[in-house]
Amino acid sequence: MGDQTSDLAIFKHSICTPSTAFVGRQKELTLLQEQYQAVLQGTTRVVFLIGDQGIGKTRLLHEFAARAQQAGALPLHGNASDSEGMPPFLPFLEALGGYIRQAPLAILKEQCTGLTHSLLRIFPELALRLGELPTPAYPSPPEQSQLRLYEAVGYFLTAISRTQPLLLLLDDLHWCDSASFTLLSHIVRHQRDARILIVGAFLSGGETQNRSLDHTLNNLIRQRTLTMLTLQPLSFEQIAILSENYLGSSIEERTCRFLYEQSEGNPFFTEELLQNWLETNLLVKNEHQWEIAPETPLPQQLPPSIVGTLRQRFQRLPSNTIDILRIAATIGRSFDLSLLTAITGLESEIIEDRLLAAEQAHLVTSAQPETYRFTHDTIRATLYLEVSSSRRRRLHEQIGQTLEQRYTSQERNSLQRLAELTFHFIHSTNREKIITYSRYAAEAAQQNEAIEEALHHYRRILDLLDARDPQRGQLLLKIGELTSSQHREAEAIATFETALHWFIHNEDPLNAARAAHCLGRIYWAQRNIHLAQSTLEYALSLYAGHQEPEIIGLQLDLATLLTLFLGQSKQGALYARKAEALARMLKQETLEALANHILRFPALTGEELHPYLQSLEAVIAEMQHPNLRAEAALGYWYLTRGACRASKIRRAGAISRKRLDLMPTSGHLLFQRDTYIWLAYLHTVQGDWKTADALLTQLPGSHAYPALLTRGFTAYLREEYAEAKTLLQQALQASRNSLKQADPALIGLLALTELATNNHSAAHMHMQELKTWLSVLPDAAHQTAPALVFFALLALAYNDQATITYAYTRLKSFEGLFAWFLVDRILGMLALRCQQQEQARAYLQRAEQTARSEGLHPELIQVILAQAALQPESNRLLKHALHLSEELALHTTASRIRQQLDEPTDMPESPPLPANLTRREKEVLRLVAKGRSNKQIARSLNLSERTVANHISNILHKIRCENRVAATTFAIRHKLV
Repeated sequence: MGDQTSDLAIFKHSICTPSTAFVGRQKELTLLQEQYQAVLQGTTRVVFLIGDQGIGKTRLLHEFAARAQQAGALPLHGNASDSEGMPPFLPFLEALGGYIRQAPLAILKEQCTGLTHSLLRIFPELALRLGELPTPAYPSPPEQSQLRLYEAVGYFLTAISRTQPLLLLLDDLHWCDSASFTLLSHIVRHQRDARILIVGAFLSGGETQNRSLDHTLNNLIRQRTLTMLTLQPLSFEQIAILSENYLGSSIEERTCRFLYEQSEGNPFFTEELLQNWLETNLLVKNEHQWEIAPETPLPQQLPPSIVGTLRQRFQRLPSNTIDILRIAATIGRSFDLSLLTAITGLESEIIEDRLLAAEQAHLVTSAQPETYRFTHDTIRATLYLEVSSSRRRRLHEQIGQTLEQRYTSQERNSLQRLAELTFHFIHSTNREKIITYSRYAAEAAQQNEAIEEALHHYRRILDLLDARDPQRGQLLLKIGELTSSQHREAEAIATFETALHWFIHNEDPLNAARAAHCLGRIYWAQRNIHLAQSTLEYALSLYAGHQEPEIIGLQLDLATLLTLFLGQSKQGALYARKAEALARMLKQETLEALANHILRFPALTGEELHPYLQSLEAVIAEMQHPNLRAEAALGYWYLTRGACRASKIRRAGAISRKRLDLMPTSGHLLFQRDTYIWLAYLHTVQGDWKTADALLTQLPGSHAYPALLTRGFTAYLREEYAEAKTLLQQALQASRNSLKQADPALIGLLALTELATNNHSAAHMHMQELKTWLSVLPDAAHQTAPALVFFALLALAYNDQATITYAYTRLKSFEGLFAWFLVDRILGMLALRCQQQEQARAYLQRAEQTARSEGLHPELIQVILAQAALQPESNRLLKHALHLSEELALHTTASRIRQQLDEPTDMPESPPLPANLTRREKEVLRLVAKGRSNKQIARSLNLSERTVANHISNILHKIRCENRVAATTFAIRHKLV
């Protein structure tokens, strides 16, 4: 290891050495040093620097990197860019690309062991460094390939950090692409114990312009791995020191005061103003210091902005130098001499002479031979805007053609080279090249899950294509699929509808059917069930006379929709059989097996479930082809429900998390969204309220029926009955709107909630509705077990022996299952009421084992309470249940147990809140009264801003206030703050 460290010291990643001494920022440097010390102990940390343009974020990054490098760290630096056409993962490409090109070969080989093929996707230079590589035995499907890439980059960084502590510097993150943020989040989450310090920087307010940045901030805050530093302007004293360093002598106080006022403490603006004053002879030097001459009035006509200052500096340079700089600005922030030579036709010596004046004016710097870089992107952007639009287009085309001729075909396929070519051609007038390179860039971005970037390129192509161009329909389908994967449903619906009409008009029924199928899936995800059914059936009609494999997936969708959402088991089974038969005819064995499992699912009970789950998991494992991602998602959907029904809650959670990791873009919006709901539900039944809340706040469409039902169920288990009632009533209305009927489980849960709030008439009405459902539901129907569970709980609450006996007799066929609650626990309670103590004891013992093994803490409390009723000396059990209730903050249950124990209350029951506020609403109101914004409240409570806004709307309605000021007065008056 010692030899490796010595070898690696040869590699030094380029760190720009600033021209002036570092001033101020001691507090920030100290905090960064503290984070670095923590990293040395083996823990990954993230620090984000936030501040205005020119405030010194990049300067602080370089200063800290230089100090950390002296202490033994390896700094790797990458920048995001706002230039159109930049590749996904750009900051990582810059940071690790430089390392790959320069690291000692022996060390690089060791660090890449087992990772090379995944890393080659975005680092083709590895092949040049490592030589010929063996071909992988089999390619991974896209979703697994993406995960392998994230894992490979994370392991690669960790391997580097084993030799030296790693400092990953990521600048200009406000321009960063979504794929880079996804990769960053993955690294932080999965490489927690590496010696990696990630320091990023972005403009103040950047998170409001970049949704991916905002999402990443929230994720890192929830993981408690992020420290944020907001850089403030420098003080007057610090500006004085900065000026002295820049000028070489001190500056007179009156002049410095004026400089401070004009720059507002911004270091970059300070230096630019000083440079401007020097070049215009406004500053003069007396014996000891610089000043604006006493007889000279303070300038009244200073440039209105820093751009004006820069333009004044440009005017003092030779015109031929400015022309070269404008061409260089068209190339980009960095540019090389050979490219400028090819574009201008001038000798390299002439260009070097002209650039020398720009170097002396601190406009560009040359860190490496024949390679230049603008010292600040504002300089480049200002020069670029001075080029006329027509000349700009000609220059971009000339640069693109020159680069195209220069790069080999292999080089053009690398992300960086492709992005470079795309950037120049899309700003040219060459329509053919724009379409060609936009398509290349879109496909590369999509392959790397940079969906926003891919969409941007695809839309550009669409704008350029003629209305009758044969590529147009397929392009619309592609855009619809990608927007759907980003949960932008309205946009996806409009795109698929346009595609559908285009294919119908152009007499292409097969592609029209595909567009209609995608539309139906979105309506399904929105729980617009009947519109989804009619759209899917229309799609099926368009396939008439054809025997395409896609028809199998469509028939399976209809089978699932009719059976599990509309309760039409016979019609659903008919579609499942048709799918099975078509799969058999087309020799699609995996799809045939999936259809068979879907056909069998509704009637599964007891011991049949365990071999069914094993068999279905094997079927899904065979669905590796990208075209089967939606069908694999459907298989996971049934697998999750099957595991939950079999009381395998932990397994159901693991399957759901695997679904999130391996299939982020299944093309089936329903299953993507449903996975979050199921994870929230599974955490709820385990009593993990915080995680359940966090999952539900991440969910688009949180006011749809399933989300409302899950949130209502969570509130019910937490004994927040008023909030549960509100949410469940909203869910009931949403259910009737989307399904044209109410889910029996929802009716039962609402009845229990009404009973908990002493609304017996409403509870009785819902119980009768549930009884009507049970009269028509066969025992084999998937809805029967949940309906019977809720009916049994209501029967127990009303102590109706005839109803108890009916529920007990019918529920026995579902023993061992989980249907919102443990069926064995309900059977035990029913058996006890039927005077079958031994049978009750056996049921409850099985329920206790399941509750403990699966972490079902709310359920365990109820099991223990039921067991206590079987034992004369039950204080030990009651005390255990009391302890669990207090841990979960179930005040009502805890109070009831204390009454049974006849103990004094050691955990005071919360007094009722004013205006019937819920505890969550109280927390929100308390923060409103403290002057917090919706965004600040959302971050404090791990909620979305939309959820906070809904809470505030409900609060204002309940307390009869019109605004936040009045709400604050209410909170103070009722001592809520």
